[in-house]
Amino acid sequence: MTDRSERRGAGRGPGKTQGRGPAPGPRGARGAASTAARGTEGTDRTARVGERIRAELSDMLLRGDVRDPAAVGAIVSAGTVTRDLSLARVYLRVLEAAPSDARRAEIVAAFERAKGHVRRELAARIARSSGAMRSVPELRFAWDDTADRAARLDEVFAEVAADRARATEHEAGGSDEP
Repeated sequence: MTDRSERRGAGRGPGKTQGRGPAPGPRGARGAASTAARGTEGTDRTARVGERIRAELSDMLLRGDVRDPAAVGAIVSAGTVTRDLSLARVYLRVLEAAPSDARRAEIVAAFERAKGHVRRELAARIARSSGAMRSVPELRFAWDDTADRAARLDEVFAEVAADRARATEHEAGGSDEP
């Protein structure tokens, strides 16, 4: 009978390891670490491109480059880009307290109508300033409901606090009523 350590190495050719995972590939042992570094670099770049798109579109709105009357009063609150930089989602808001659903749809539709003009202008602005992008991502516009959700959470928290206050008041005042 053979010893366990002899069996472990038996039949293994060059480049095989003994129970420690796969052998280093053509990039060597640092391959996995450099892949991880590239992963974070991609997210940093997408964040920079998204912010750049947001800033340029905001500037275009301030200067009146988007001439659709339905877009008046709109602000660009955020821009996100896919990892491959092919698609950008642009989030829109207005400064009105509580815009109607029709107003929200009207703003998004105005930007969808102006999408071609906005993308061309965006490409020209980026090329003039840095020229670092091969192509401008396809633009998709959406309503930013972050503030609406935050307001709803505030309402829920206020309701919970009021319920707690009533319960505390009820307990302190006596328990004659159920």
